[in-house]
Amino acid sequence: MTDTNSTLSDGARASDAQDKGYRPALIRGGWMLLMLALFYAAQLILIIAAVLQFGWLLFAKEENERIAEFGDKLANWMAIAARYLTVAGEAKPFPWTDWK
Repeated sequence: MTDTNSTLSDGARASDAQDKGYRPALIRGGWMLLMLALFYAAQLILIIAAVLQFGWLLFAKEENERIAEFGDKLANWMAIAARYLTVAGEAKPFPWTDWK
């Protein structure tokens, strides 16, 4: 009987160890799905900013500083998001960190 209880305890411990590794992966997967949706939205915003900057260059004959600065910050956000999505980093982008 002791052997059976010992085996059950070992099996329960192995199951607990698997659950501890499984749950964080599911949580990260949820964050990754949210990040993918936000990354897609960021791509659309980037396209709009690029078209606006091109129009500004065409008609004003100079770059719009605000659009250029926004583009720089958006590029940084997308880089942080890409690193999180590919598990190359643990840092989440804005709004979880500062908008840089």
